[in-house]
Amino acid sequence: MVERILQILPGSMNMGGIERFLMEMYENLDKSCYQFDFVVHSPEENYFEAEIQKMGGRVYHLLPKAKHIFKYKKELVKLMKNYNIIHIHSSYAFSYFEAKWAKQLGKRVIVHSHSSKQLGKKLLVHKLLKKGFNNNIDVKCAVSKKAAQFMFTKNSNVKLVFGFDTEKFTFSEKDRDDIRNKLGVKPNEYLVGCIARMDDQKDPLYTNEIFKRLIKVDGIRCVFVGEGKYKESITHQDRDNGIIFTGNVQDPEKYLSALDAYVLPTKHEGLGASIVEAEINGLKVYTSKEGTLEEVKISNNLTALSKRNMEDWVKQILGDRKKKTQRAVDLQKYDNFDIVKCTKDMEEIYNRCIS
Repeated sequence: MVERILQILPGSMNMGGIERFLMEMYENLDKSCYQFDFVVHSPEENYFEAEIQKMGGRVYHLLPKAKHIFKYKKELVKLMKNYNIIHIHSSYAFSYFEAKWAKQLGKRVIVHSHSSKQLGKKLLVHKLLKKGFNNNIDVKCAVSKKAAQFMFTKNSNVKLVFGFDTEKFTFSEKDRDDIRNKLGVKPNEYLVGCIARMDDQKDPLYTNEIFKRLIKVDGIRCVFVGEGKYKESITHQDRDNGIIFTGNVQDPEKYLSALDAYVLPTKHEGLGASIVEAEINGLKVYTSKEGTLEEVKISNNLTALSKRNMEDWVKQILGDRKKKTQRAVDLQKYDNFDIVKCTKDMEEIYNRCIS
């Protein structure tokens, strides 16, 4: 008999780190034993929805919890009754409610921490709910040690579970030529890019200011790959300055091969998978000291810079422009991120939950 697992997202199943991780794990899942169904908080069809349905999964669109908590509870509790395992993906302890309702139904609760920091009201809510949240968890998972420390009161039994298809992100000359032709970037032009959600955590406003300085230099082009709440304001302000905006793409790994340098001045990360992906591609990577975890500092091509001085970023990127990098990397260095191993680890956790 196939065990269906209810995956509860903090948002939607659109293009993002949590979503891509879940989809790659879903693709590698032994579907003769397990199936995934997803709870999302957006009314419109999600980016991965059709793909989920092709693999036999279901997507449930519920109202946002923060605005409709009583109706949300009624709908979610009704759904939870059909599952033995509830797998909650969380960025802070506001997921206390889902965990509590699941435990009241006698379900096995897995919480997966995907964040190492929150700010403002979210941090206050996190501090208020963290202890009660932890009292309703059966299995604790996290994408990094820091994400475990942030989410859980006791860290000794936390399972570090995270991965992706590392081979998919290796450099390809064909992808480089194809994507550059698509973007209208000449072979001799130096392309600097950011592939990430354009939301507050990734700080695209800071990236945009770096890009505006870089494109003043002859032979440099810049590209944003992704969607988010800041995209419209940035594109409205800067649509004529030469920066390229692609929106979401089906094959972000191919866009890495088109780049010469990758920029991500993130405010904080649960892990920072996109940084590792760029390293695997052999790119020069520039990220923030404030938001970069030790687990992702693998390549000698990674430079962590303070966000206090933007000009340091511009000088570093321009200064490194002529340096040659080896785009072929040793994938064994990245074995800890292997999605096949990660999926097997998760299947073992599911098996222990039902046995």
